[in-house]
Amino acid sequence: MIECAEGCPLNPRREETLPQSVVPSRGWHKHTVVSWLKRPAIFSPVRPAKPPVSAKAIVVGHRAELVFSRCATGDIYDPQRLLAVLANACEKARLTVVESVIHTFEPYGITCVIVLSQSHMIGHTWPEYDALVVDLFICSAPGSIETVTAEIQNTLQPERVTSKVHVQHV
Repeated sequence: MIECAEGCPLNPRREETLPQSVVPSRGWHKHTVVSWLKRPAIFSPVRPAKPPVSAKAIVVGHRAELVFSRCATGDIYDPQRLLAVLANACEKARLTVVESVIHTFEPYGITCVIVLSQSHMIGHTWPEYDALVVDLFICSAPGSIETVTAEIQNTLQPERVTSKVHVQHV
């Protein structure tokens, strides 16, 4: 058996050693990859450069999950009225409505999707619990989330409001 200077067996089909520039860095010994060099589609000795990693994460927006429990008004039972409540809250927060879609579920339940120029708002109702859950993602200032929350709360008059706001990084 032929061995290299480091004591490992050489590939008998190709006994020369590889230059250090083509040896993978993930623990492969330079002789174990000799036969792979014949298949460039499977093994490429040149790895693409990774983009530089920024030490600071970039904030791209704010995501809010708003839950309005035990709403006093009947606005969450009517699709058009619910859409009007959500669209009005967007207008008060100076968010621009691009398009909206309503989907009703049988026997009950409504989902309203509002596409904003700043991102989107989605409202899901659970009429059996008098509840509305709003998913809001905006690329603008987070103060808009507070305005939307306050406007929906004033209109629907829920017993309880919970909110979670997340900063979205890339």
